[in-house]
Amino acid sequence: MQFELCGLDEAAVAAVLARHDASGDAAAYRERTGGNPFFLDELLREEAELGAGSAPPPGVREVIGRRIARLPAPAHGVLQEGAAQGLEFEPLVLTTAERVLDGLDAAVGAGLVTAVGGGRYAFAHALIAETVLAEMSSARRAGLHLRIAEVLAESGRPRAGEIAKHVRAAGPLAPPERLVAAELTAAREAQEMLSYADAAAHYEAALAALESARGQQEVHSRAEILLALGAARDRAGARAKAREAFATVVGIARDTRDPVLLARAALGHGGVGVLVAAPDASVTQTLEEALDRLPRHERALAARLQARLAIELYYPDRAGAETLSAQAVEDARAADDPAALAAALNARRVACWTPELIEERLDAATEMIEAAEAAHDREGVLQGRNWRVVDLMELGYRGPLEVEIDAYQELADAVGLAHYRWYVPMWRSALAQLEAAGATRESCATRRSSSPPRPRTRWRRGWCARNTTARSRSAGPTTRSTATASQRWPPPRPSHGRG
Repeated sequence: MQFELCGLDEAAVAAVLARHDASGDAAAYRERTGGNPFFLDELLREEAELGAGSAPPPGVREVIGRRIARLPAPAHGVLQEGAAQGLEFEPLVLTTAERVLDGLDAAVGAGLVTAVGGGRYAFAHALIAETVLAEMSSARRAGLHLRIAEVLAESGRPRAGEIAKHVRAAGPLAPPERLVAAELTAAREAQEMLSYADAAAHYEAALAALESARGQQEVHSRAEILLALGAARDRAGARAKAREAFATVVGIARDTRDPVLLARAALGHGGVGVLVAAPDASVTQTLEEALDRLPRHERALAARLQARLAIELYYPDRAGAETLSAQAVEDARAADDPAALAAALNARRVACWTPELIEERLDAATEMIEAAEAAHDREGVLQGRNWRVVDLMELGYRGPLEVEIDAYQELADAVGLAHYRWYVPMWRSALAQLEAAGATRESCATRRSSSPPRPRTRWRRGWCARNTTARSRSAGPTTRSTATASQRWPPPRPSHGRG
């Protein structure tokens, strides 16, 4: 008769921890030791003497080492390559396919690794992988990481994050230029997957690899990485850290007397999206400085600076905001730059935020969507649709409003930033409240009058009587010609100059 022995369960591991007066997560200890009572006891004794996070205890390494020593040479290679990848790994052909398969068969047969599906394998418990790594020399580990990075790169699959991890682990064997390139590629891949926190971490690692570099080329490379880092942090919700990165670029731009770099840093310092609030002196001063230093031929960049400054000045200087936004639209049109035009129209929409300019606001938002779509700027499209929702709600056009909210939600879900997604439930809640209020008023009016109730008008009585021209213009989500927008804004030349 045979009995298959398994490791301690989580409750039993917790009891062993209590016996050792050790604090910690029982599940984590079970995962690391596989529930092996000997491994668990040895590990807890080692941690009591040397502290948590120590290498596998000598007794554990000896037991595991004897099991590995009995395996054929191909299994040693497979275990080392797997341990370099982590607790779960994909067998890579670093030598020959035959040796890899032979090694896997031996390791699985010894119970050291197990198949987990999808062509991947996992160590029976973490102490096996830790022991394999501890038995390798640092040079062997570094060379193995570098070779794994090469094989992953040759696969052609989007695995830039894994590649960067192995290039980083290769230490001095990987030239700094290679590490910087790997981290930047991984950062861009993370951004495409909307993982902005991971992207920021890769940009930070790229900056660390440039610390020993000297010269003008390295300074500008550092500035470019810092700009990307600031943008990634901003989208990850780390606004304070984002501003630190942009402020550093502002300092580099001043030191190198680079007006274009200063303008880009000033725009990043202003942040993502629109926050109409009291101005931040550090933001407005940097924007004004960048605008004054910018060469006259940089009209697209000037339009973006003027647009951002107009938004910042909305409360303290409404007239200045209107002038700057009008000039931003003019410069963006002259530069034939759709991204700059989208930014300028965004500012124009903010500057016109008064009840009597509702038609102009709606026009600005509609053309902003068109410009942002031409620039492949999804966040610009979202902001334009946001403005249209606000304006259509104010006008009382329920049908077009519902279409606009649906279009906004679809794109916001695709972009995946919480900064944009929270608007939809707020809008739908507001609509529900308006419907409920209208139903309550109608019910009260019906009870007070013996005559039949009049046809119900939604939200306010005046919206159905709006003129036909305004109604037809508002009905389509984005249909309006650029020429019409040009006629609506003959922007005057502002007094705010540029150097």
